[in-house]
Amino acid sequence: MNWSEQARSVGGIVAAQSIRLRKDFMLGLDNNSAVLLAMDFQNDIVDAKGKFGTQAFAGHVEQRHVIETASQAVAAARDKGVAVVHVKVALPDGHPDINMSAPLFAGVKQLGALIEGTWGADFHPAMKPAEGELIITKQSVSAFAGTD
Repeated sequence: MNWSEQARSVGGIVAAQSIRLRKDFMLGLDNNSAVLLAMDFQNDIVDAKGKFGTQAFAGHVEQRHVIETASQAVAAARDKGVAVVHVKVALPDGHPDINMSAPLFAGVKQLGALIEGTWGADFHPAMKPAEGELIITKQSVSAFAGTD
């Protein structure tokens, strides 16, 4: 499976899981211990004009109403007082330290995607962090390993 096929497969799984998320999901959460992670809602990934938009990602996102559903989940979390943490990928121009053994990141380099400070690396307008919400910038697949 090449990086593009893997990306579509992963995107489909994430989108399918996301569509099940509804506002009532937040009702059972303890706002003192729960956190909602909003991961990789960046223009290059979810927008049709983004670098991965031409790789079917944006189509999956649109078909499965991922942005609409995720933004509803974020709004519900905010309403309940649940912390929202935003995770994004942002890499230096030229991707000098990218992990080429990860197929998705080989595609990132090939497409010149997710370059720090560009429109593509910015959050989708419907998923912009609110003032004071934590933003984690990752340079690998994990939002936890190797991040500040």
